[in-house]
Amino acid sequence: MEMDFGRYDIVHSALAGFSGLIGIIQKLEHGASYILTEHAIYYKERIYDLVGCGDSYRRFWSMVFRKVSELNYYWADRIVTVSRSNMRWQKELGADEEKIRIIPNGVDVNRFKPISGKADRWSVVSITRIDPLKDIINLIEAMSYVVSEVPEARCYIYGPVTDHRYMDHCEARVGDLGLKDHIKFMGYISNPEMAYNRGWVVVQPSMSEGAPIAVIEAMACGKPVVATDVGGVSEILGDAGILVPPRNPRTLARGILKVLSDEELARELGLRARMRVLREFPMSRIVGEYREIYHDLIRAHGVEGNTSRDLETRSCLKPHSGSDLSLCRS
Repeated sequence: MEMDFGRYDIVHSALAGFSGLIGIIQKLEHGASYILTEHAIYYKERIYDLVGCGDSYRRFWSMVFRKVSELNYYWADRIVTVSRSNMRWQKELGADEEKIRIIPNGVDVNRFKPISGKADRWSVVSITRIDPLKDIINLIEAMSYVVSEVPEARCYIYGPVTDHRYMDHCEARVGDLGLKDHIKFMGYISNPEMAYNRGWVVVQPSMSEGAPIAVIEAMACGKPVVATDVGGVSEILGDAGILVPPRNPRTLARGILKVLSDEELARELGLRARMRVLREFPMSRIVGEYREIYHDLIRAHGVEGNTSRDLETRSCLKPHSGSDLSLCRS
C-alpha cells in the first residue's frame, strides 16, 4: 500500500513513536526538517503499558518500541524535551545531546489564575486522565488516611477515562474503603481553571510523568500542589510545592494533610507557585522559543521570505487538538 503524505518543509512530531516515522520519510524523500518534541518518554511509558503481559509478547514489543524511539532520535534535526529528567532518558536511548534543547511546558497565565472566594476549605482536587500510569489508586488510598484525620475532606477527580477496566478498579477500591461520600469522579471538564480554584490543595499522584501541564496550571491558579517525585515534576515545583515518593499512599496523605491543616502554609505555597509560573512557564515565552527553532530551520531551507514572516498565522504554530503530529507545508 502506498500513501501520499504530500511534501513539507518541516514535520513536527510530539512522540518518539510511530507518528514520527512520517517525519523520517519526509526527511529522506524530500529533505524536510524533522522536529521531535517529547512531553513524556515514549519508550518508558510503553514499557509500563506492557506490565502484566506475557514474557515473549513483552520482549518483542519492548524491542520494537525502543527501535522506533532510536530511529526518531537519530533522524530528528531538533529534539525538544520538557525537562532534564527526560533529557537523561533520551541520551540513554541514544539521542545526540547536541540536538537536544529543553523547552518546558507553558500555560496561559491570564486564563489560569487565582479566583478569590472559590476554594472549598477541605477539598482535594486532581485533574488527570483515568489511566494506570496516573496511579489514581495511590490517591484513593491516600484519601482513606486523610479522611481518618479530617472527616470533612472531600476529593474531586476530574478527567476523561482512557482505561475503563482501571476505572472499574478505582470505583471498586473507593467502595471497599468506604469512601463513596468522600471521593467523586467528575469526568471531563472543559474549564479546568474553575476546578483548580475549587480545591484547597491540588494533587498529582502519578507513577510516571514527563513535565505535567496540570501541575503548572494548578500553580498558575495559586494552588499548593502535592505531587509525586517522578519525571520532571521536581523541576516544575521547585520550592513551591510538596514532593512525595510515588506509589506511597501514606506519604501522599501526609503531604495532603500538611496543607489542609495549615492555612498559612497553603497561602505561602500558593503565592510561590503563582510567581514561579509567571517567571518560568508563561505560554508567550514557550511559543517564542519554538518559533526560534522554526525560524532556524526555515532559514536552513532558504525560504525565509514570506514563510518566516507569516509563521505566526500558519498551521504549524496552531494547537493541533488530539494530534501528536503537525506539518508545515510549503
